[in-house]
Amino acid sequence: MVAATNDGREAAAVRVVVRCRPFIRSEPKECKNVVEASHADCSIRVCDENRGCKLNDTSSWRKFDFDSVFSKKSKQEEVYDKAVQPMIARYLEGFNSTIFAYGQTSSGKTHTMMGRKDDYDESQLGVTPRAMKQIYEHITTTSAQDNTKFVVMVSFLEIYNEKVRDLLSKKAQPLDSKSGLRIRQERAGGFFVPQLTKHLVTCVEQVEDLISFGNERRAVAATNQNATSSRSHSILSLYLERWWWY
Repeated sequence: MVAATNDGREAAAVRVVVRCRPFIRSEPKECKNVVEASHADCSIRVCDENRGCKLNDTSSWRKFDFDSVFSKKSKQEEVYDKAVQPMIARYLEGFNSTIFAYGQTSSGKTHTMMGRKDDYDESQLGVTPRAMKQIYEHITTTSAQDNTKFVVMVSFLEIYNEKVRDLLSKKAQPLDSKSGLRIRQERAGGFFVPQLTKHLVTCVEQVEDLISFGNERRAVAATNQNATSSRSHSILSLYLERWWWY
């Protein structure tokens, strides 16, 4: 997972965070544990037997350092509080922030980013619903303290076979369509999609409904590890405007 902000006061705006998941299903019988995560020194050790590493000697394993590391025992709340919560705080101060989850199929991206919603147990909530909760709690508190109004809009796109699709448009674009939405570059250097729809939202539940609606349109296919693995990349964007009334 890569976390980034455009805070001009920091020389390095990109932080790389690694989360290791535990074995699932039949993996304990079929696989060896060749990865060790150390939260203390923010490192990952990997046993690469092709490079002379010995499975029973972790000191011979290759070591890689990161900004933060979460082991297979890490909890959703722990990941959010350390890796994401500070970024959302900066976002609420007016700085652009991006959270980018990367990994092979069934590596735990969806679990980390979305989690599992349970009306009786919020411990399984992922990054996205926790971020929405933090944002709207801030809006509620700030609006009650001064003459401030917030406007929040959401967009949700998919990049599939090098084509951009709007997952929230009224009319779904076929997966086999020969053309997608065009990407434009701003003079300042940023990129945007002119035809991408933005939807006004006033609460966490409305954001969740739009995400569910968009996910139903995403391209999926079965793999050996995941029966409904996504075949695309998706970008959920939240646009926040703050108005002061005098």
